[in-house]
Amino acid sequence: MVKILSVGLLAALIGFAAVSDWQSLLGVSLAGFWALVAGVLLYRREKQKVDGRWWSRVLVAGLLVRLFAAFLHLAVGLWFYRGESDFFEYHRSGVDQAVRFLKGELIYIEHSERKSEFRLLEHLYGLTTFLVGPGVVGMVLFSAMLGFIGCYLFLQAFRVEFSHGKDTRFLALALFFLPSVAFWGSYPGKDTWILFLLGWLAYSYARLLQTFRVGYVLAIALSLSGLILIRWPVGGIAALAVGVPWLLKAGRGPAAILRPIGFAVCPFVAAFILSYIGSFIVPRSISLVKDLGLFLDISAETAALVHKGYAYGGSARAVEITDRSLGGLLHYLPQGAFAFLFRPMIFEAHHALAIAAALEATLFLGLIVWKWRSLLATMRLAFKRPFVGYCVLTFVGLTVILAVESNFGAIVRHRAMVLPFLLIMLAVPSGHRVRGKTS
Repeated sequence: MVKILSVGLLAALIGFAAVSDWQSLLGVSLAGFWALVAGVLLYRREKQKVDGRWWSRVLVAGLLVRLFAAFLHLAVGLWFYRGESDFFEYHRSGVDQAVRFLKGELIYIEHSERKSEFRLLEHLYGLTTFLVGPGVVGMVLFSAMLGFIGCYLFLQAFRVEFSHGKDTRFLALALFFLPSVAFWGSYPGKDTWILFLLGWLAYSYARLLQTFRVGYVLAIALSLSGLILIRWPVGGIAALAVGVPWLLKAGRGPAAILRPIGFAVCPFVAAFILSYIGSFIVPRSISLVKDLGLFLDISAETAALVHKGYAYGGSARAVEITDRSLGGLLHYLPQGAFAFLFRPMIFEAHHALAIAAALEATLFLGLIVWKWRSLLATMRLAFKRPFVGYCVLTFVGLTVILAVESNFGAIVRHRAMVLPFLLIMLAVPSGHRVRGKTS
């Protein structure tokens, strides 16, 4: 009798939820289904490996933490921001794009007064709608799973390059349970997709360095294209970080003769990528080769304008780039990079979220002091192993372009894209416990 009453009560609750908000119920059900599938597959996959019980439990726990973070984002967006958070706009755009898909408009280009623009993010969330339904709850939960998969791909890339051990365990715990990565890596929007694409790129690149396959090359091309279309500075830095270490890798035997060719090709590859990036910054009529000085000046002025543009709201810090020249930007970058990685400080925090961010920034400093030997090993291996060089260049490049931000709210959120590379650098073993073939 008790079982019958329990089933009836559960059915009544589901019916009530379906009548009051069927989209949320559908989103929770479908997202829960996909989370269950992902959790079971990862659990079975990791259970077969060394220390499988530990790994399987950690990964499932990491997935559950991401789903919990998704509900936190919903609560903050609905109650604190009163439905005005960014991801609500992404949700509406995704649903509109899904309707266009059903009408046969597979590619939609938005036309404005000045230009026509293809927005990849709207198309991606349009496809997401078919997986989790049209509700905002399903989209947020899907974004949380996407960020989790991105971090898992970072972990898998590290496993391809280095053997299992305490360093791999440290990286897993940091990627899945570090508050800023777990929380902001679940936020629906550009940052979560960028985290996923960077993880996919890192994994495909690590695999390609071990075994050449067309599939890995295609995955690198797709991930880089997605990064450029979503946020072109991040895509440009990632492309540069992929190309340069691979060209400079130290070959052995007959392959060693090709290393000088790599040194000669690198400037041309860098110039091509910088030219592409520069086309977004400077007018099309300016040539990067002919007008390099003008290009650098315009880039410095753009960085100063971005720095000033972020200086608004309660979490903004004072404008510190007063000289808009290249020299002024270079003078600011060291303190800007420190602020991006380790601020706000404890004495700068004035509310609960700022205090949490300040405590975590202090934790980053402690991790660097604790793992200084791994950082030294990273610097040594950066010129020998292309994957390590890729992580170092991406970390440095993203830190430089994001260091101009002057709003702590944006800094804490965008830091989640950079931290996986820093954590990999802190997890590099001091020895040479390397798996697979040597370059």
